[in-house]
Amino acid sequence: MKEAFLEIRTEEIPSGYISGALRSLKENASSLFEEYRIDFREISVYATPRRLILHVQGMAESQKSIIRKSIGPPTRIAFDQDGKPTPAALGFAKNQNTTVEKLQTEVTSKGEYLASIVRERGKKTGKLLSEIFPKILSNIKFPKYMRWGTGKTRFVRPIHSIAALFAGELVRFNVEGIKSGNATKGHRFLAPKVFSFDSYASYVKKLGTRSVIINPDDRKKIIQKESQKLASRVKGSPLRDDELFETLTYMTEFPIPVQGSFDEKFLKLPHELLIAVMKKHQRYLSVVDEKGKLMPHFIGVSDNKVKNRKTVRVGFERVLKARLADAQYFYDEDTKIPFSEYAGRLDSVVWLKKLGSIAEKVKRVKKFGKEMALSIAPSRNESVVRAAELCKGDLLTQMVYEFPELQGIMGREYARISKEEREVSDAIYEHYLPRFSGDLLPRSQTGALLSVADKMDSIAGCFLIGLIPTGSEDPYALRRQALGTMNILIRKGWEVSLNKLIGQALDGYPPVFSGSRKEAFEKIQDFLKQRLKNQLIGEGYHYDAVDAVFSVSFDVLCNDVKKVAALSGLKKEPWFESLTIAFKRVCNITKDQVYPPPDEGLFEVEAERKLYGIVNGIRSELEEYIEKKEFGKAFKKVCEIKEPVDLFFDEVLVMAEDRKIRDNRLGLLTMAFDLFRKIADFTKIVVK
Repeated sequence: MKEAFLEIRTEEIPSGYISGALRSLKENASSLFEEYRIDFREISVYATPRRLILHVQGMAESQKSIIRKSIGPPTRIAFDQDGKPTPAALGFAKNQNTTVEKLQTEVTSKGEYLASIVRERGKKTGKLLSEIFPKILSNIKFPKYMRWGTGKTRFVRPIHSIAALFAGELVRFNVEGIKSGNATKGHRFLAPKVFSFDSYASYVKKLGTRSVIINPDDRKKIIQKESQKLASRVKGSPLRDDELFETLTYMTEFPIPVQGSFDEKFLKLPHELLIAVMKKHQRYLSVVDEKGKLMPHFIGVSDNKVKNRKTVRVGFERVLKARLADAQYFYDEDTKIPFSEYAGRLDSVVWLKKLGSIAEKVKRVKKFGKEMALSIAPSRNESVVRAAELCKGDLLTQMVYEFPELQGIMGREYARISKEEREVSDAIYEHYLPRFSGDLLPRSQTGALLSVADKMDSIAGCFLIGLIPTGSEDPYALRRQALGTMNILIRKGWEVSLNKLIGQALDGYPPVFSGSRKEAFEKIQDFLKQRLKNQLIGEGYHYDAVDAVFSVSFDVLCNDVKKVAALSGLKKEPWFESLTIAFKRVCNITKDQVYPPPDEGLFEVEAERKLYGIVNGIRSELEEYIEKKEFGKAFKKVCEIKEPVDLFFDEVLVMAEDRKIRDNRLGLLTMAFDLFRKIADFTKIVVK
């Protein structure tokens, strides 16, 4: 078993592209090795800003041999009475690039057939990699590509060199005139000369002495450890920011953290603003004290060793000072006028071309939010209306123009300065929550109501004009907004109809969209259902339990999710499978037909009377449990029907000759069936 190696050295790749490229590189390699029938033990991928690396261990020296078998015509028509091949046999042999004499006879369940059986010996891996490596390179996925020179190859950045080895030998191929070799360069500043190597081990060792650490995990550990050490000197710690740590990891080949400081006067600015300035423009880690309060210090990461780190620190501080001065200026200018004045100018800002301005959106959200507040939290009606009027005002401030990620954060700050109520100013920030998977939900009722109104309005508008997420494309983050909306409804425990909310959101738009309203409603409903289904399955609930509940009810989500949880728990019971089978028997025989309620006077067998009595006895308790939202008890109560249903099928001939008796028995089964349907569709449950 041998090792294979591929390095693609390029101009600097954007840090945000690299983690996805590494996943793609590994998936492509694994898929192609399988396609080419080459066994391997392990694939590892690494990257720096200027190189993508593939290392394969335990690779077979040859692809696996295979036997290709093709079945031809039956022997009875392949040869005539004299035993001579017919056109059928000759044609089959020609298609298989062989002669009739070399064909074999294959005995099958249908008789004897001519067959072509060819053993295809596996080719040497080294030669195959000359085909495979270029395919791996060309199939790596990036958000954007470019071409350079007069070439036709698309890649994220121009390729400078390619190194490729198998078992210590060069794998030869050519991409846009760049021939593969066994050489590369070290750090672009610290060791830019070309050097050669004959194995992955020597490659790593020689790069290490040339200031390049290829493993991103190793670079991240260095950044985290050294940053903590530097921050501790000022009695602080680096602010936890996994996204920024990953960015710094993929921006450096040899990271060197440097601690710097800024003037304490800037701490008067909102701390979210300072953190955003340091992160967005400079990629600096903020430093906080033991209470999480921002300190006038930061950690920058250099990709260049210098004798005097003070020089680097001074450079970092000088650039940050200018950025913070700009932020101070924007802040001072923005706060010269009341925040409400910004909100009054939103008619000049287009939201979406076909859907009008931000001012029109605010008007819809205000109306929608007020309707929700009156039904869910009447005491928050006025605060929802005021927060809706102001919620998009910060889009016109200089600060948010420069730092779009501060939407809501600056709105909250400017609203506080303008003496708005705390509930209102907080809601301006909270209506953007959650901003990403795992983010906090709005804390206040006002913020939650406004968040749902804003998100549902966006979803409705986009669906009305056909801007529906497809594949990985979701430019308006509708998937995130959908999950955010539903999680708010669930976590807040609001017993509100989701279907009613969809209708209200669609009704906010003018009649010009009326023709597509019904279609949009159905698509939004399906879109939301699929998002929540995926989330619940990801949280560990049984997929068939989700299907069973959502097939019956997908409306009051806080209750529907409780049903899913109860049914998933019930599936663990040893008797659950037999109950499901019993239900499916009822379902199969009634086939969703409509039958009149059963007449006790037509019962002929004691099992009919017993089932009828159990169903009537269960119904009232079941409805009471459902009313109290005690769905676990409701499921267990309906399970009491199992034994009388089994007895019914054992002792009763359902399809009696007498039409009245038959329909009466089917009506009884339908009555039993309806008990289950009150909480879930058990036909969706998978019985193993």
